[in-house]
Amino acid sequence: MDVDSRQRELKSHGTFELPIEFYDCNNRVYKDLYMHWHKEMEVIYVIEGEIFLRLNESNVEGSTGDFIFIAPETVHYIKSGETPLRFKSMVFDIRILSGSSDDFCQNRIFQPLLSHQMKISDKITPNDANYEIIKSVFYSLARCCEDKKKFYQLEAKHLVFNFFYNIMSGNHYNNISLESNKLTEAVKQAIVYIQNNYTEEITTGSLSAYVHYNEYYFMRVFKKYTGRTIVEFLTEYRLEKSKELLKNEDLTVEDVAYRVGFSSNSYFIRKFRDMYKVTPGEFRKLINKT
Repeated sequence: MDVDSRQRELKSHGTFELPIEFYDCNNRVYKDLYMHWHKEMEVIYVIEGEIFLRLNESNVEGSTGDFIFIAPETVHYIKSGETPLRFKSMVFDIRILSGSSDDFCQNRIFQPLLSHQMKISDKITPNDANYEIIKSVFYSLARCCEDKKKFYQLEAKHLVFNFFYNIMSGNHYNNISLESNKLTEAVKQAIVYIQNNYTEEITTGSLSAYVHYNEYYFMRVFKKYTGRTIVEFLTEYRLEKSKELLKNEDLTVEDVAYRVGFSSNSYFIRKFRDMYKVTPGEFRKLINKT
């Protein structure tokens, strides 16, 4: 997955005329998607198995038949369980809902979604209101985008509005406080800072100061939103980056440790073994065999 320096996904979805794309995914190619975000909304329908997501401060679990909604610019990652997972994903730009300044959908749906003052519920299950019609419209929209018949863009837009009508009329949405938006943005800024500066010394104090929050308060906020402490997130990110460098046989394990920001080689080796169940040296041998 290609991302920019802010961990925003670079891939475009759909076309300028119709910014909607459908994907069929399974856990053989989608085992663990590292934390990222994108400007589009994403809707996941679980065809088979279990899926585990982190959406800002929330853990969301889905199983066969569930819809999962990922709001625009939500910091998230996706994991599958040990059993086979198949799901269909719709990624789309919510500007498809936009209209003129005095339009109802513009003022009551699009603008609140865009400004993060409203969000669709994280999950809709088979027992929830309007579920069957939501599922039916979802698949009709998928077929429309796949067949691409003449003027299919009109049909697709009609189906998107129908999709959202049944979501909203089923009360599958909630309002968001301004403070929650500010905290989400602060966590995103902190993640970007870590990803751009992981080779340097980063402390909880320096990171909290960077986003202009009290250290102990922001430590709690960061863990609430990511599921990890700042130190855990930083360590895991450094370990992920070390795997790329271990493919280079000209670098010693100690060189790799220091290049990704570890001040102690022994600590790096211990953390690497804890994370991946092999030492850095063993990992290098496994990689070079493939």
